[in-house]
Amino acid sequence: MAGRAMAINLAPTYKVTSFDVSDLALELLNQKNNSIKTIKSGLSNYSNYNSMLAGFYFMISAVPGFMECKFLRWNLPLRYCLINGNWVKQKQNLH
Repeated sequence: MAGRAMAINLAPTYKVTSFDVSDLALELLNQKNNSIKTIKSGLSNYSNYNSMLAGFYFMISAVPGFMECKFLRWNLPLRYCLINGNWVKQKQNLH
């Protein structure tokens, strides 16, 4: 839910791509803003990050807490500009 709100807010200014394992989450995002590119992908397959993220300049993460540590550990060596959205204080009226 936090990731969807961030994607919707960034889409008018930036090209946004959203990765999610859930078809429902991706469909809800497309209903809100169909300019956001969606890719069905389980982010728990950390070894695919290098190929999945090729071509992106920065990432904003909103992965569940149980994935956070591994997600950050696998992404730091890739040297992307990374913002962990779970650490950013969210306003309640974003979506």
